[in-house]
Amino acid sequence: MAVCKTCGSVVHQGDSFCPVCGQGLFNPEDALICSACETPNAPGTRFCKHCGAVLLRKPKTVQCPVCGSENAEDALYCTACGSEMPGDFEKEFEVESIERLQAVLPLIHSYAEKFNGEFDKLSEEELKNSTYVCPVCGKRNSISDEKCRRCGRDKNRSLYLASKQRIPSFEDAVEVPDVPHTPVVEPVFPVKADKKPEFINGKKSADSTPVRGGGQAGYAGGYAYSGDGFMQNSPIVQPLAIVPYVTQEQPLWQYASKADYERMRRNNAKK
Repeated sequence: MAVCKTCGSVVHQGDSFCPVCGQGLFNPEDALICSACETPNAPGTRFCKHCGAVLLRKPKTVQCPVCGSENAEDALYCTACGSEMPGDFEKEFEVESIERLQAVLPLIHSYAEKFNGEFDKLSEEELKNSTYVCPVCGKRNSISDEKCRRCGRDKNRSLYLASKQRIPSFEDAVEVPDVPHTPVVEPVFPVKADKKPEFINGKKSADSTPVRGGGQAGYAGGYAYSGDGFMQNSPIVQPLAIVPYVTQEQPLWQYASKADYERMRRNNAKK
């Protein structure tokens, strides 16, 4: 079990993004860079999470033992220095007997049950009702996940793009198996607190009791703490502005003043 270093939520093996806050859990070196908008995407993603462009896979390469240049996996000679590339191009596989395979079959089944995904034992109808496949990366997620565990795509955003036929719908999405990797998380260490507890044996300590400090006439004084030696100012009441929710396809709504409403009412009455 691993924990997201941003929000502290539990993430599962194979997750590239936190299902709660969307924070990436993969190594930056393994990210697929979109050629259209240069946005980093999780390994195994087919479409860019930002612009929806098709992502090109990184070709597998091998390093030349002489000059260190990167070459194609099936290259016979180095493209930089011309040295012969090592590799077994004609592999011979040993044929094992069926009896040996049957002897280790229970062990293989036990490992398969241990490393199976959380949705592997569900029936086809249960998968359809309790999960959904992300149309961007092909990751199967729980129906309650607001963000994809692999690419971090918001589920509502995917529904909107699917309605615009920008990406495939959830029904047409093809599941892509997870690529085994370990999420990159930061270790959690206990931190020693130097601050004294506020309550000791059910009684409030003297250091946490605020003491009224002197102030000028007409002004509210701060709260002085005897043990800490600092002054805390009185709270300031800030105005609260409430902006209504708007979508990307409609202009921002603003509240009109009372005078504007009266003017509009009189104009409508004249008509």
